[in-house]
Amino acid sequence: MTRRIFVTIFLFYFLQRIESEVLVAVGNSLVGNQQVEVDLPGASYLTGLVATGSHNLLVTDTADNHAAVYKVQTDGQTNYTNIFRDDKSSYFESIVYSATTDFVYVTSPSTNKIIRLKENGSEPSYFLFSGMRPSGLAINPCTRIIYWSNTARKNGSILFWKEGQDPMESRILLNDLQKPRGLAVDVSSGKLYWTEQIGNKFEIRSSNLDGSTVTSLVSETGGEPFGLGISTSAVYWSDWKRSALWRVNKTKPHRPELIQQYSLQRPNGVAVIPPLVGDCTASTNTKVPDSTLPLAVPTRPSNTSDTDLSSPSQVPNSTQSSKFANMCLNGYLLVGSGDCECDDGWTGELCQIDMCYNYCMSGSCSIIDGHPVCSCPDSYTGARCEVSEQVLSAAISHEAYINLVYILPTIIAAQAVAIIILAVCLYKYRKRPRIVRKRFISASKYADKVDRIRRKSVNKDDTKNIVKGAEHLGEGGGVQLDIEDCCNMAMCDTPCLEPPNRTPKKIFGNLKKSCHSSDRAALLDNNHEPDF
Repeated sequence: MTRRIFVTIFLFYFLQRIESEVLVAVGNSLVGNQQVEVDLPGASYLTGLVATGSHNLLVTDTADNHAAVYKVQTDGQTNYTNIFRDDKSSYFESIVYSATTDFVYVTSPSTNKIIRLKENGSEPSYFLFSGMRPSGLAINPCTRIIYWSNTARKNGSILFWKEGQDPMESRILLNDLQKPRGLAVDVSSGKLYWTEQIGNKFEIRSSNLDGSTVTSLVSETGGEPFGLGISTSAVYWSDWKRSALWRVNKTKPHRPELIQQYSLQRPNGVAVIPPLVGDCTASTNTKVPDSTLPLAVPTRPSNTSDTDLSSPSQVPNSTQSSKFANMCLNGYLLVGSGDCECDDGWTGELCQIDMCYNYCMSGSCSIIDGHPVCSCPDSYTGARCEVSEQVLSAAISHEAYINLVYILPTIIAAQAVAIIILAVCLYKYRKRPRIVRKRFISASKYADKVDRIRRKSVNKDDTKNIVKGAEHLGEGGGVQLDIEDCCNMAMCDTPCLEPPNRTPKKIFGNLKKSCHSSDRAALLDNNHEPDF
């Protein structure tokens, strides 16, 4: 039983540590959290991203005021193909793929559309939702329910429809939201996740697939989530304001963890590879929203590709005013408040300021979710295409040179200090007196004297004074001297003097010559020897 519990805990911990590869759309590249980067030279600014398999991706691109869809294969060599292009849309925000029908769905907030097309880009169909801004997309592969978010001002909501039905019959799942942008379905736990922006505050929320039991996993300030992705154990999201990728545990949502920071471009769509799959037989995964929920009630459906989005019929009638219509130069007037509701790319009191004017240093400018975004040429990078790749490489080389200028003298100084310390230690070591543990001096010629001392009835204390340690004579006769004896003797009497190779000759040279020949005899003769 104990072994089974231990194995279960180990497997749980091990599986928690294993994370899927997470790709983020940054500029014209797909950057992974495991040092993986896929460049798409033909693309300009990638936004939406979805994985259709372990090595297959669908991405959306924004370039020269048009939107496109690319099919990417990363098995071995990277191959990508432009399968769809829409000149009426300035950008596609989200994209999902249905493996059951091979349909691809994208949202076009700038044209208030959801577009459906085949995986090869054929048979496009357009669904117009006037007065709404389709943004996030997610699909439940078990029930084929497609969820999408509406980020219209002061009218945010999450809606759904079942694949095979008319998307124009979408029903409202959650209402009274501010700005729900990213969406993701977790089939394994039967949860729907989304991001919510409330001014400078943002939240990562979740609910059951039928919209019940809404909870908040993360609630912080200073961020602006865009894309959302789900792995086995965590929720990932890209942050526009902080230019970073974050994650939080699904079951124990504590403080968000920073995964990666991006310096030159803002991160957009997030995709987990391989895609998260679950058991479609579980009851939590087969929950469907109530079919009696209110309809979205669009003003005008359209299945044509030539929809004129500049017609006034797209603007709700409650906001029309013929008297004050000309006050707003690029937008329309909100009658109740008297404020101008500006079109995408315009700001100011009367919508008179072009947000793209002189914003990009090089390349072209597009408006994505109310923010100007630059599509840089091949030789430039940065949020406003302000950094030349040649200047960047030169700056990197110069920075490395500057670092070398500071690091090299530091290393040399550290080595010099180490050498000085070692030299001082060596000098002190050579000046230190030699430590003598024990030394045996041959005293064979005095062996007879020692024997006579023992035979006579002499006081034992006197015997010790004559020769200390006489009871431990060696085989050939001798006297054992401890270090204490050496320390109590006079300079010329002690045999414990340093050898010539350890003592300076200038100080002790004459002393050695005077006492070297007679030190052994003086050792025994001058220690109060009794008269024999």
